[in-house]
Amino acid sequence: MTKQAGGLREDYVSAIAARKFPQAVKVLEKLLAEAQRPCTDQTASTLQLLCNRAQLYHRMGLSRKALKDYDEALALQPTCLQAAVGKGKVLYSLKKAQEAQKCWKDACNSAGPESDLTVLLEAHSLAKDPEAVLNPQPAASKPAPVANGLANGNAVHRAEPSASFGPSTPQKASAPSSSHKAPITGPARPPSAAWANTNPAAAVSVAVTQINAGKLPEAIALLDKVIAENKKPDLGAHVARGTARALRRELEAAIEDFSVAIELNPNFDDAYKRRGQARAALEQDKLALADLRRAVELSRTHQQKAEGHQEIGMLFQRQRDFRKATAEFQKVVEMDPTNAAAWNLLGLCRTSQGDIPAGLQAYEQAIKLNPKHREAWINMAQAKKEVGLVEEARVAFVRGTSLDSGRASQSVAGMRVLAQMWQGTGDHFKAVSVLDDALTRCKTGGATVDCLFLRAACNHALGFHLPAVQDYERALTVEGNTSDETKMQQFLAFYQKEMALYVRHNMDRNVADFCLDREIHPMFKESWCKKGPPTTELLMHYRMQPPPRPGPSPPRPSPAILGPLTAEADRIGALLQNRHSGFLPNKRQQRMGGLAAIELAQAVRHLAKH
Repeated sequence: MTKQAGGLREDYVSAIAARKFPQAVKVLEKLLAEAQRPCTDQTASTLQLLCNRAQLYHRMGLSRKALKDYDEALALQPTCLQAAVGKGKVLYSLKKAQEAQKCWKDACNSAGPESDLTVLLEAHSLAKDPEAVLNPQPAASKPAPVANGLANGNAVHRAEPSASFGPSTPQKASAPSSSHKAPITGPARPPSAAWANTNPAAAVSVAVTQINAGKLPEAIALLDKVIAENKKPDLGAHVARGTARALRRELEAAIEDFSVAIELNPNFDDAYKRRGQARAALEQDKLALADLRRAVELSRTHQQKAEGHQEIGMLFQRQRDFRKATAEFQKVVEMDPTNAAAWNLLGLCRTSQGDIPAGLQAYEQAIKLNPKHREAWINMAQAKKEVGLVEEARVAFVRGTSLDSGRASQSVAGMRVLAQMWQGTGDHFKAVSVLDDALTRCKTGGATVDCLFLRAACNHALGFHLPAVQDYERALTVEGNTSDETKMQQFLAFYQKEMALYVRHNMDRNVADFCLDREIHPMFKESWCKKGPPTTELLMHYRMQPPPRPGPSPPRPSPAILGPLTAEADRIGALLQNRHSGFLPNKRQQRMGGLAAIELAQAVRHLAKH
């Protein structure tokens, strides 16, 4: 045994004795790396290390990692009794009873005289009655007392309802404290390790103050000292450190802390809720849903239950299961009718299912409760736009964007939706004006691409091909971490740019002399239709449009000449507009329809004369 390995083994024993499972896992990782070096034959040692690490992962609630270690152990030795039994326990905790029974039965069938007798007996008992083995219920047992946040002698201050680590907008959270004493007042300075050891409750209170002040690294460093220097595990310290880690998006580490807290007090609903939020942010949806539902079961007040249902609803909403999300948000507003955020989310889910009147009612209730609820105003404007209430939508957009409060990215999103409404009504000049302002506020690549593409499309429709080409090219060159949807929009910008140049180069030709469908390569049209990237193969076959020729734009007919024609086209086009909910009164489309009707009438008259 090397000196380093001996030191690691001592560290492992110390971490286990102190129930510092995350530290024990790190030691096992180092020992496994040493055991699995080339030119070594330590299969038995590796198996035991894998099984030990899997057990620690299971204790911390990291079931996926535990299963991975057990599977790796079984791959090394399919008859490993300890790995099979452990894997079955993990599966059973995940409500996969049939798979767990199979693991235990396979373990019994593969056992022999050389197998560990204790593990073999446990496998037989589990295969026969797992509930009796894993969840024994002594006659005199009583649930751990939990009242007003008190558990195992520690007082835990409940988190604010707004605390969230998932997809929703992050807000300041009040981290739990491990002391029933009044929080420390005055300037919070990180105490020494000795002070944290002698007065851990006060140290955790200071850490909570630091978390609420946004000093997350300082709070984590202080809580690390509290947890490391005290032999007895501290429930409040683990929950507070998990909160700080989650706010820093160190979600795996946060899950470990919340799992330790749950092990210390299996009835602590807030730890389940926070772990569920962290898992939801990691898109571990099944585990997150199980945690959040458990939090609702353990909650003791309507307010706490409403918070849990709201988190579950947001999880379903992210999965686009709007029916289930609606049911959860409906429970929230029934339990807490003053929750403006829940009313807004309920409205989103209802409108996503096509029930816009019900969605508008929910938005109105959210705004009634909180007139400065910016998201509710923007969502209401979007819903009114969808049903064609243009003026009411405009008023709501203006009200929503006026509540910017410095959140430039959210303001850009609202302005982009307003520009889409003006585009949908045919007021492209208004849309371009709004997008000019939005582009001065863009902070991310995705928002920049969205606004550039939309402004280019508006200029393209107006016949301003050169500005449109410039915006399409700018959208193509935006870099950074962009979503798949943004990348697809960049692909479309390539095809739209080529079409703008094509129209520009053919404006002086007779309409009957050229045809886009005939002159554009089929591969280009197929890739454009499928929103695919401009591949090397496409560029080999497709001849790129030449750049725009310098010089003034072609002369436009004077309003005196076009005025009577466009006025009549507008009158006829208005008669063709489908006046139903959801159909925006698009002035440009009406004019195009009217002009088409006039041209058709002229053609019929020409045929009648000849």
